[in-house]
Amino acid sequence: MADSGVLPLLDRVAGAVAEAIGRARPELVGTDPMVRRSERADFQSNVALAVAKRARVRSAEFAAELVAALDSDDALFDAVMVSGPGS
Repeated sequence: MADSGVLPLLDRVAGAVAEAIGRARPELVGTDPMVRRSERADFQSNVALAVAKRARVRSAEFAAELVAALDSDDALFDAVMVSGPGS
């Protein structure tokens, strides 16, 4: 029987991105982090594209804020990258 206290990896990544959203833009706490599996990476989040207008910044700016807000001491992430359109 699986330990019910251990979250699946997708949920852990989504939680970390949600926390980063709150650190970068407190007014956006509770925003869906839009994390999913990806063909080109382990996981991806399209939240910067979805909410940048609401944050009144360019999506690339918001994505950079999220990367900076992700806990660099978190062993969950090996690398975090921002991709451009169509990447």
